[in-house]
Amino acid sequence: MGVFLEKHRSAYLEIPHNDNLVFNDSVGIEVVFRGVGAVGTLTDIVDKRDNAFVAGGKGFTLRTRSNNTKLEFAIGGDLTNISSIVDISEGETEHAFVQYSRSRSTLEIYLNGSYVGGTTGDVGDFNTTTPLRVGQLAYGSGENYNGWLKYVRVYKDVWMTQDDVMAMYNGQKITNGLVADFEFKKSWGFFERELVTNQRVRLNNTRWSVRKHYGLRFLGSSNSYVLVNENVSLALTGKFTVCVLWKRMGRIVSTSNNQWLIGKYTFKVGGWLIATAENGDVVRFYRTDPAGVYYITASTTLSELEGDFHLIGITYENGIGSIWVDGVMESSGSLPDAEAITECYIGRYSKDIVGAAWIWKDYVLSQIEMEQLYDNPDDPPARQNLVLWYRFNRGHGSRVEDMSGNGNYGTIRNARWV
Repeated sequence: MGVFLEKHRSAYLEIPHNDNLVFNDSVGIEVVFRGVGAVGTLTDIVDKRDNAFVAGGKGFTLRTRSNNTKLEFAIGGDLTNISSIVDISEGETEHAFVQYSRSRSTLEIYLNGSYVGGTTGDVGDFNTTTPLRVGQLAYGSGENYNGWLKYVRVYKDVWMTQDDVMAMYNGQKITNGLVADFEFKKSWGFFERELVTNQRVRLNNTRWSVRKHYGLRFLGSSNSYVLVNENVSLALTGKFTVCVLWKRMGRIVSTSNNQWLIGKYTFKVGGWLIATAENGDVVRFYRTDPAGVYYITASTTLSELEGDFHLIGITYENGIGSIWVDGVMESSGSLPDAEAITECYIGRYSKDIVGAAWIWKDYVLSQIEMEQLYDNPDDPPARQNLVLWYRFNRGHGSRVEDMSGNGNYGTIRNARWV
């Protein structure tokens, strides 16, 4: 598991400043990392400085130098700081723990459980109100890290012994003084839980190192799809929720049709549909009636979604439709409520991968429930209203079972398991 941050993509994540990030005496950082490539002089793994380039700058940074061949831990800005720099090997996985204490006037660096360098001194109060940022300068942009991170942990106002650091290196998580904890285990989507506060943190332009990969891939034609056997009707009206776990694989240049994620839709008759609009680089929630076609559009583009699984959802209630990406409502607006008399399809005209699908009838998932589904798609909320639940993880066969218990099984036609 883990996450890649690429310098050319300006990848980073951050926690806004809060009371947990007020460091009265000491700060410690634990990270498992692998810096990759000749990417310049300075690349920040963890940074919380207010301005590196003025006298009196405050904060701290853990960063690589000299094309990922040195590791530096510094307190204060670049012009007035104390720091220590040690050698590392570019392309090698390292466990690092660094710590600084004002009361001890001591800074230490450990690599793979062993003390390798440090210094003494006191720069005074080093607190800042900037965010804690992983992969980039905290107060702007630049110094972007290029490499892999397995986890990042930040401690305050505790001092670790040699035995503590060796226990960390051997896989023990020390929770005393822990104020931020990222384990990067999810493997898909835009968000990661910070484990101390349980807050959702956006991963900006990162890549998962181990990606969720199972699912059903479609062939980009009108006869490649899953056809739903509607034992319980999916002619959704009034209020409903539909979600799919979907991996965008790229545009089909040869077709003018939108690529369907899932839908029960007849043009200018009625129905509902989640589909990509290829000419607009977007994903949309469509509804239609005899008067026309109507839609709302997610703000995240197809280009941003491509390559990883994402949770795409739609909700509809009282004439208002909304579209969601990874548990965040991105757009909403008025849509008609005309019923479709047609079959329900997944993947039609698409060459993408679908990993799971859910439909709730007469029920709208809340913000919290959308986040719950994103965090744990194997345990969907509101089971009493769940009328369809597919998991495309079987790997063989021409039928997918409905785990909701409603008998809405799917027949697979001209698609392949991945």
